Amino acid sequence: MIRKNTREISAAKLNIISILGIALILFSVVFINRDSVFPGWWALLPTLGAAFVIFAGRESWINHRILSNKILVFIGLMSYPLYLWHWPLLAYGRILLNGTPAVEIRILLVLIAVLFSWLTYIFFEKPIRFTNGNGFLKTAILALVMCILGGTGLSCYFQEGFVERDVAAVSGRGETIIRTNPLSGCRGIDRYSPVLFSYCSAYLSPRAKKTVVLWGDSSTNAWAPAFQEIGFDKEFNIINISHLSCPPLLGVKKAKFNRNQDKIFKYCSDQKTQGQVVDWIASLKPDAIVLIGAWNAYSYGIPDAYQEFMTDKPDGKPSVEESLRTMSIHMPETLQRLSQISKVIVFKSWPILSAAPNYGGARVAYLRPSQIVGIDSELFHKQSKPVETVFQSITGSNIRYFDPSKKICNGDCLVTYDGTRIFEDNYHITKDGSLLFRDEILQLILN
Repeated sequence: MIRKNTREISAAKLNIISILGIALILFSVVFINRDSVFPGWWALLPTLGAAFVIFAGRESWINHRILSNKILVFIGLMSYPLYLWHWPLLAYGRILLNGTPAVEIRILLVLIAVLFSWLTYIFFEKPIRFTNGNGFLKTAILALVMCILGGTGLSCYFQEGFVERDVAAVSGRGETIIRTNPLSGCRGIDRYSPVLFSYCSAYLSPRAKKTVVLWGDSSTNAWAPAFQEIGFDKEFNIINISHLSCPPLLGVKKAKFNRNQDKIFKYCSDQKTQGQVVDWIASLKPDAIVLIGAWNAYSYGIPDAYQEFMTDKPDGKPSVEESLRTMSIHMPETLQRLSQISKVIVFKSWPILSAAPNYGGARVAYLRPSQIVGIDSELFHKQSKPVETVFQSITGSNIRYFDPSKKICNGDCLVTYDGTRIFEDNYHITKDGSLLFRDEILQLILN
């Protein structure tokens, strides 16, 4: 059908169609990135590009002269096996090395994928597709293999994985069930900011003796289990307001949006979100306000994957200097405002690791787990010093500071404490880790 239609189109038009297809594909390679909403409308670009190139057929100059090159034809013949092989190799490389592999390792994995793809094409695809033989038998064998693989996957799903594996046993070990008051929505917050209703959780005691409000970025979600247990045991209301990757400081906004979620909601772009939160907190008349943030991620130059930036200017540039300047102005303003409402407990900086610690067992029998990654306490204190200087300049009878890093940072900042895993990823504390600080947190609330 395509060949018949292209005969009725001039060579010049076919060349234009082919060039347009190549341009769409190249445009997709350059401009589609991890922040693009994909799949979605973006997916039309490479799809249409491929369709245009195919439609242009062998009569177009690019297809006849360039895409017919023996090397490109060789890649095309094994393209589907390459598609199947490259992803698991790169994915398992990331799993086994506990993070993104170095460039040279990724190149090696791609070369291995090319080798496996060629072998797959020569020894599996060609014999099945192009040799004479019993077609019914080939189909029956392939169908049987598919049924076996599908049945294995279904069995794995119902058993919640192969639990006898060493890594599965290690990964599922010792997680505590949190005792907590019933979860409910934060009534009334939507009158201040409809967006924030989704980022607020309330654990309300039937006989509430105190109300404690947690406010911060994603850090508050990580620390919340300790507060939830305290709320259950002591009959406290615990309210958690967590706007992800957005600093809990009045009058600031993000200077750079790293995630799709940031771009969709942009609740941290108008410099109003935090003021709306504080107004709502004031209406609650809480007994304590706990401020938690990834302060060192805003105030010190760390790897790009973990760096956040803030500003108070409409056109503020994403830089450590701008973030620190903004923090030094608006941290005192925020703490002064909050201290007029209630007692304020500020959590100081928590270590940011270069990679998430690998607590698991070996996923392959002859591969042992990667070394558990910590951070030198001297480096951590260097990262924390800029914001620590800001904290030291802010005092008040209603402001108290809590430094959880003192428990784990002595020489090296530990990733386990008394056998308990502390890090969920490269920054956030685990549920069990937060419970290690339960008694200290309770004393801060009571005193």
